[in-house]
Amino acid sequence: MAWEERKGNRYYYRKQRNGDRVVSKYMSGGSLGELFAMEDEIDREVQELGREAERDEREAQQALDKQIDEVIDLVKLLADAAMIEAGYHRHKGQWRKRRERHTDNR
Repeated sequence: MAWEERKGNRYYYRKQRNGDRVVSKYMSGGSLGELFAMEDEIDREVQELGREAERDEREAQQALDKQIDEVIDLVKLLADAAMIEAGYHRHKGQWRKRRERHTDNR
């Protein structure tokens, strides 16, 4: 969106991309051009606020995901400790009961 001066007068144009080309669309000059410029500025501000809200929501979700991951890690650690205490060990990623060793006193 831009004001262009032609022959000493100012005119408001909207720029629009069509593929690789940018096309200028004449809107108006004078006070009507000012209204179009204000409308475009409001649209830009609304879009920026929407992007900020999405960014804030994404950051909040990432913080929550991090907390959930920390809780999952703690639960896994507690589960591992409980299995070890119950006499199990890991063998190639699987929990297995430890064999009891018999000592023969013959």
